[in-house]
Amino acid sequence: MMMSHAVRAGQCQGIEQCIAQIPYIQENVRGRGKVDKSVRERLRAYGREALLPLAQVAQESNPNRQAVADSLIAQIQDLQEEDFEVIQSVIKHNRSYELGGVWSYRALGYVGGKKAGTFLVNELKRVQTASNQIGAAFMRLGVDGIPFLIEGLRCFDSCKEDEETFDGIGEVFYMLGNELNIVDAKYAKQLIKLIKNDKVTDAAKHVAMSAIGDITQDPKIAQWVYDYAIAHPKFVDSATESLQTMKSPLVEYFYLAQLSKEIEAGFPSSVYQLPFSDLARLGKVSEKTGSKVVAFLQAPSWEVRVEAALSLGYIGYHQGISELITLVDNPYDWRQSYAGIKALHLLSAKSALTAIERVAQTHWYAPLRQYAHEVVTALNLDTPLSASYQKQDISEDFLRLMALAQVPPICHTHFFEKELESIEVKKYATKTQPLAEYSYPEPVCAYEPEFCEVPRNIVPTVAAKFQGQWLAGDSRGEFGGELMSFATDSKAHIILKENIEDVYVIGDYAYAITGLAHGVSNLGMIFKIQMTKQGFVIVPFYRLPGAPNASWKLNDGAIFIKVGAGAVIFHPETGLKVADCDEQSVQL
Repeated sequence: MMMSHAVRAGQCQGIEQCIAQIPYIQENVRGRGKVDKSVRERLRAYGREALLPLAQVAQESNPNRQAVADSLIAQIQDLQEEDFEVIQSVIKHNRSYELGGVWSYRALGYVGGKKAGTFLVNELKRVQTASNQIGAAFMRLGVDGIPFLIEGLRCFDSCKEDEETFDGIGEVFYMLGNELNIVDAKYAKQLIKLIKNDKVTDAAKHVAMSAIGDITQDPKIAQWVYDYAIAHPKFVDSATESLQTMKSPLVEYFYLAQLSKEIEAGFPSSVYQLPFSDLARLGKVSEKTGSKVVAFLQAPSWEVRVEAALSLGYIGYHQGISELITLVDNPYDWRQSYAGIKALHLLSAKSALTAIERVAQTHWYAPLRQYAHEVVTALNLDTPLSASYQKQDISEDFLRLMALAQVPPICHTHFFEKELESIEVKKYATKTQPLAEYSYPEPVCAYEPEFCEVPRNIVPTVAAKFQGQWLAGDSRGEFGGELMSFATDSKAHIILKENIEDVYVIGDYAYAITGLAHGVSNLGMIFKIQMTKQGFVIVPFYRLPGAPNASWKLNDGAIFIKVGAGAVIFHPETGLKVADCDEQSVQL
């Protein structure tokens, strides 16, 4: 509460009287603290005149008064270089100092000068990130902060700093170039000079190389970056990042090399670090690069195929039309079908009309049928592509993996009675009876022991008997999940790293119902599991419309799977279909 003798809010006269109205609140406060708005505005109006009194309050022990004073100092614009020591003292006495969260850092953006710039760079290197008030200070400094950033990268052999030390500096360069749109070839050339210095460590050079692309698009400098990376292969990754940011066509060479390497290695298991979205933004590419992208349409990973297909449409690779058509008629993965259709539309491929029309008429997934119908109409009418696609949507296509995701019609579960499974072949965990006999060490502890100071076990939610073994699964949301096999004469083994909703045994195969809805992601998959002499063979079988939240067996041997408010029905012999439910439907 405010002190009883304080003048009524809004009536304070003079800095000291207004400061007296900042309340003493002992509990932890967040952000700018709590004070009457009129008092805050009056103190702001004093500008630099209030700096010293506020600095004294900012070093008090009361968390609320400290937060209010700290946030007000950050807003003083008429500061001078001689104010540096006062503000530095405020920062170092603040409880948020360790993480760079002190508001007063921002004030140094108005102070400027060598002392402030050098201190801010050292703080960036200390906390190793610019996602804080230190980064905000550099945004205020703008181009005037670049010389200090470059100086901060002058790490010679004796400094012993690794690349993570310079992460914050790299982030600031990115913000200056991409948020403030600063372009300065002069400073880019200073970064080149630093990279050429043999005494500067590789860690600092990598950050400098990436930073070049943030502050210039000069073709001559792009050529230097390319030539340097060719001559010094260990800098290919940072040079690729730089050329990519510069939107230089020279980056294609490095994308081609990356794709070739992945093909020779037998294709990656995920799209992580593959340059498909980058190629799409680049646009037109060479025949050689296009042919490498086409090869990824045969990758084992369904996700890799989807992104490869989309990129072929955006880079305008007409030579890949016949291969794209093979993706279209795909009852198992509606996203591969969608990606193929979209790419063919982008390529104005009328030769694909028959295949797309078949999807529009027969595919089990209604949103895909609708999309296919729209593409058929657009191709037949020669509707301009600009009516359907915009260049700024490219990233959304790749990052929003649920394109066309839709909740099936709402289902009331009493329409679909459960077929109870014998406890001899199926077990579910309950609060009173957890499946403790199938517990296993948390997998993350094996490869990231720093997160497991105390060993802990996972108790699964479901276990199913299959070919003489028990398959036990668990789902921990964004923290992962897995399917484990328990043989009678050996320890448990991970056989599938997915969030497991349930496992069903039908005939000679088991089927894992998997998926996760988190943030913008909403993915679901059915995996088919076979036991062979060599062990388990597990492959994706059908893609669901989204993440499953419940499932059970029906009396005809099919599996009822709830997805959002709706449901689908799966049977190994007939595939997937949308459950016949209420006519009402909703969309994500």
